[in-house]
Amino acid sequence: MEHDSAFSKRQRQLFLIFKMAIESERAAQVRYKQAQKYCDDPALKKILQGIAKEEASHEKELLRWYARLKERISDEQP
Repeated sequence: MEHDSAFSKRQRQLFLIFKMAIESERAAQVRYKQAQKYCDDPALKKILQGIAKEEASHEKELLRWYARLKERISDEQP
């Protein structure tokens, strides 16, 4: 039983880390989009758009794993 409890605690920590990572990815997207508004260089603007798109892709992947972890944690709850 203690092993299950430790596993559950580890899963919860991972869940929290993923939650913070998702928030960071969203914040990064906002920053890159803001930077695009102030950018006069078309090449740099395109790079910033690409980076924002990558951050959105990271967010999507993290959300997928976050949902899986959330489901596991819910299943472990009595």
